[in-house]
Amino acid sequence: MSLFIEFTLLPISILRSASIPDEKPLDMSYDAYFEQFELYGKKVCDKKLDGGVLIALLVHLSDNEDVELMTSEFDVLRDFLSELGSIAHFIFTKSHKKKYLHKLEKPYSEYDFEATANTWYGPDEKGVSKIMVEGVKLFHQCLSLIDDESVIIFRIF
Repeated sequence: MSLFIEFTLLPISILRSASIPDEKPLDMSYDAYFEQFELYGKKVCDKKLDGGVLIALLVHLSDNEDVELMTSEFDVLRDFLSELGSIAHFIFTKSHKKKYLHKLEKPYSEYDFEATANTWYGPDEKGVSKIMVEGVKLFHQCLSLIDDESVIIFRIF
């Protein structure tokens, strides 16, 4: 374990200027993208959780809870950034907030994630289910910050 995470609240206009959804992203370096994101974005949802566990949580939510946070209308840009930077990116949008915020309000327990934690990390790795419960709260917090004019870029590195 121990992949780092970062959430940036970004005006959607900056994201759209970087790429037209479903088309090739603008020809910029990875650093140039994140200079723009850092200039116009704001770091949010500051928690020290393991990014690898949050990937397992995203898969669990998609497979078991009908909460699909891994894809959006900005998938082409997400894939482009992930390739450039050799790290995982996810882009949370207003659509995610509208569809899934209420589903993440459910009071999850460590028991809800035990099977997933054991599949990904094995029964000897303690604390994974607890990180997943905290991850749900973190995703809920991030989605609640999104409005008509913003998105959240979630990076795992």
